[in-house]
Amino acid sequence: MNNYGFKVFQENKDILKRGKVKSLLDGQNLIMFFSKDNRFFGAPEESRIVFAKMKNPEGDEDMPDNWEEEANFMAFDLMNALNGKNTQNIFAAKDLPLIKVLDRDHMEKHLMQCPDDPDQSIAPAKIDNIGMINLKDKK
Repeated sequence: MNNYGFKVFQENKDILKRGKVKSLLDGQNLIMFFSKDNRFFGAPEESRIVFAKMKNPEGDEDMPDNWEEEANFMAFDLMNALNGKNTQNIFAAKDLPLIKVLDRDHMEKHLMQCPDDPDQSIAPAKIDNIGMINLKDKK
């Protein structure tokens, strides 16, 4: 059997996906990346500012008391965006403990590992403390 054709096909598919991922991360003015519930998100500067203030509400004297309980911020589901679905999600204070912030390089690696079907979950993959997917730990 000759697997060369399949290997070339897979390499071309990976090259196309890498280009799609880089274009998505570079072209949407996204500067904050995070995971929540086995999904990956990207957010613009305005959302990053609100997120930071929500994480540290004591540092802003200009805001009214308990404002962070009412505050929210928007982020794009990057798994859906890779497949042409533009979905915005709203996150609130209740979501903060479940959000794991990732740097851009980790996000790129994660998106490259995502299934082509955005409705497939990346579970059983688990995102560990440093933001890497650990495929061996199936919880």
